[in-house]
Order: sequence, then structure tokens, then C-alpha cells
Amino acid sequence: MTVNIGLTPDVEAGLSREAHEKGVLLAQLVSSVLQDHVGVFSAQRKLSGEEKAARWIETSKKFPHTPRLSDEQISRESMYEDRL
Repeated sequence: MTVNIGLTPDVEAGLSREAHEKGVLLAQLVSSVLQDHVGVFSAQRKLSGEEKAARWIETSKKFPHTPRLSDEQISRESMYEDRL
């Protein structure tokens, strides 16, 4: 199947540079990226809700720790204090 994709000049230049660095044709790189995307997407569709939750928990552990906001900090009054 042949698909024509309109790319911005910046995106095309970036993909061309990456293809050149990898020693492949631009079409091969784009095809590989799309195949990887479809593979990841279809693998994610097969996960149960519990598996998706477990992956989310593992991913969230990589986020920086931030302190919880107090009830006062998230109150309507504190969010809109300049409008009261």
C-alpha cells in the first residue's frame, strides 16, 4: 500500500537526518516507525484493565515527587480569590 503524507519541512528534515544517520532510506524509516506504533498500539489493546493499571503505577513512579496540596490550596476561594 502506498500512502502520501504531507510533512512540514522541519519534520521532513528531521526524519531525513535520522534516516541518514541510520543508513536507511526515508521511506524505510517511516515504515519502521509506523510498524512499531501499530505493534505497541495493538499490544496495549490486549492488556486487561489490571495490567494497564499496573503499567500506569510503574510509569508514575518515574514522575518527580511533589507534595500534596492542602484542602485550602485547592479550595474554590483560593483559586478565584482575585474574583471575590
